[in-house]
Formats: sequence, C-alpha cells, structure tokens
Amino acid sequence: MLNLAMMFQDGGPFMYVILLFGLTGGCFGVVWTVISGIVKQWIPVSIAWLGITLAVAFGLVGVFMGNATAASAAHASPEIRMTLIASGLATSMFTFAFSAMLGWLAFGAVSLLSGLIAAVYPGGDSSFSAVSAASAGGGSVLGAISATVLVAVWVGLGNLAMLGPSSVIIPVVACALAFGAFLSSLRDCTEPELKGRQAGARVAIGTAAVLSTVLVGTMFHTLGVVNAFMAVAHAAPEHKAELLTKGIEIASLAGRLGWSCALIPAFTAIGGGFHLFARIENKQGIGVAIGGLQAAFVLFAVIAGWSMITSSLELMSGAF
Repeated sequence: MLNLAMMFQDGGPFMYVILLFGLTGGCFGVVWTVISGIVKQWIPVSIAWLGITLAVAFGLVGVFMGNATAASAAHASPEIRMTLIASGLATSMFTFAFSAMLGWLAFGAVSLLSGLIAAVYPGGDSSFSAVSAASAGGGSVLGAISATVLVAVWVGLGNLAMLGPSSVIIPVVACALAFGAFLSSLRDCTEPELKGRQAGARVAIGTAAVLSTVLVGTMFHTLGVVNAFMAVAHAAPEHKAELLTKGIEIASLAGRLGWSCALIPAFTAIGGGFHLFARIENKQGIGVAIGGLQAAFVLFAVIAGWSMITSSLELMSGAF
C-alpha cells in the first residue's frame, strides 16, 4: 500500500527539499495573504507563491534526475536494467506527486483565504456589487458547462467511475476554489484608486485556484500510475505490459479531469473581475506579471514533468 514513508524512502533526497520549500512556502503564503489583506497596501499577493513555485520546481528537478537514471539503463547489463528503470521511475513519480500534493494544498489555501478576506474586508469604502456578483455567478455557470463538455469529450463521463475518489475530490476542489473567487467578487471598492488593487487581487485569486486544480489532478494522475505498477507486480509476466498500459491510461484520466475542472474557477474569476481589469495600473501590473510568470512555470513543469515520465514509462513497458 502506498504511503508517505514509502514515498520518502524511494523518492530520494529531493523529497526533503520539496518538503522544506512546500511547508515554508505554504506557511509564508498564508501569512503574506493575511498581511496583504489587512494592510490593504500595494503588496502583490503573487509574491506569496515563490516558495510554493520552488517546491514544484524541485519536483521537476527530481523528475529530471529520475529520468536520467532510467535512461542510463539502456547501456546497462540486463541484470540491472530493470532495477535502474524502476529506481528512476520511483524518483520521478514520487517527487512529482509530492510536489503536486504540496502545491495544490498551498495554492488552494492562498486562493481560498484571499477570497474570504476580500469578501469580509475588501479595503476602503466598499459596497455590494450586483454587477460583480452576477458576472462571477455567470462565469461559474459557464465554467461548469465548459468543464462538463470537456470532461465528456476528453475524459468520458462513463470513465469517471474508474477513477475512484479522485472523480469526486477534483471537482469538489475546483468548485470550492470557484466559490472563493465568487466571494471575492461580492463587494467592489468605491474609491477609484483602490479598484486597480482589487482587480489585481482577483486575478491572483483566480490564477492560484486554477493552479491548485491542475495540480490536484496531476497528483492523482501520478499516484494512479504508481498504483498501476504496484498492481501488476504479482501478475503473470505475459500480462504485465497489457495491465500496466491499461492502468496508466486510466490514471491519465485524473490529470485530464484536473485540467478540465480548472475552467470552473478560471471563468468565475474572469467574470467577477472583468469590469475592473482596465483599472490595473503599472504597480498592480507588476504583481500580475510576477504571478503570471510563476503560473506559466508551474503549468510548464506539469507538462514537462509528464513528458519525461512518459519516456521512462515506455522504457519500463518495453522491459516487460
């Protein structure tokens, strides 16, 4: 049975580096979010993501190192080839899954907390905005419809039952974070100079929610592949390749579900802040740019990490 002790044992030293940056980055992110929400000065919320982004970055480094170990098996003797591939895959998948786990928890906490603070105390004089609420609500509905269509096409509604708990957890996470984005849109500042800061905050809330949803799908995708390997360990040799391929294919559906459900908080945040985006000024633009660069890197890490892991999986399948 898969557990954290096994992940740290087989994942290698990068597991501890990811743990360090994930915990410190997550704690710093929450504290920074609270401070920026209370002070209501120009403090880019996206700075709070730096430690979390570094945790994901080291997860990608772990994938690279594990992939290099697996690739070296091509020149190894048959006696140790399978061992090298298995060791490399363990490093890749455990570091990747662990960084995704810490990443989705931290990004999700920052996004949801920011949304709650914005709803309770948006700063300055503020009032309920029917326009923002209606736009955010409409965005949520449009996001839910778009996500459902994408799931039906890319995942298959009939395949959701094969995903187990992840088929429920991923949509619930997406909807909870979309609710946080919706809450942040309920009140608009009446002071013109604060509207740009509020718009930047809504961009940050939505972006963090999207990253959290993608990463929770990535975590279940990776752990599903690990479970597929464990399930075929005692299968007959002639059936291992077929069973592994099927298990990997099923696990990949969780990753697709995460990307699809990310549309829900994305559309909610866009709807709630659309009428304010033009108010973003140079100083708020810096915060948006910092967050955008980190978001682009995290999404790149997810895609690049799975590209490298896929090449190692092909080596393992060929070795059976």
